[in-house]
Amino acid sequence: MIYIYVGVDPGLSGAIAAINEHRVPLFACKMPETPEEMWDSLGEAIGDGPFRMCLEHVGASVRRDASGKPSTQGVASSWKFARNFGQLEAITHVLALSCPGSESFQASPQKWQRAMGLMFTPEQRAGKSTDEIYREKKKANREAAIVMFPSWKITHWCADAFLLAEYARRLSE
Repeated sequence: MIYIYVGVDPGLSGAIAAINEHRVPLFACKMPETPEEMWDSLGEAIGDGPFRMCLEHVGASVRRDASGKPSTQGVASSWKFARNFGQLEAITHVLALSCPGSESFQASPQKWQRAMGLMFTPEQRAGKSTDEIYREKKKANREAAIVMFPSWKITHWCADAFLLAEYARRLSE
């Protein structure tokens, strides 16, 4: 059976991306803002065929500032992420139920990045702020996606979504 592999990064600067079984990019769009746009974009990504879709999820955590105190920054973006995630979770579940042979699953950033060989070692993290590590990881993910998908213009907003799609493809092998 031929599948479409979809990666969904539900963050504020996230995206939806789709590839085929030969790792050819088929679709990418910035994360839609409304449930209707999410439905339309996911429908466009999967087309008519069966799919394997990986939705990135992030567990609850407390972001800390440089002094180690809980940070109040990012509260609005955390709520936006949670709302996007819940809407996407429902939409992907309905799409999987309505398309025989399809599957939707979730993976934490640590899980899919470890499987893709993109985890930072303690040595790479040493002496760096959370923001520095985040920027370096985003850059490394973009560079990995550029190598994997040279026919597509990979940007920071779509890199993780394409890597999630590739993660879904590898799990299906």
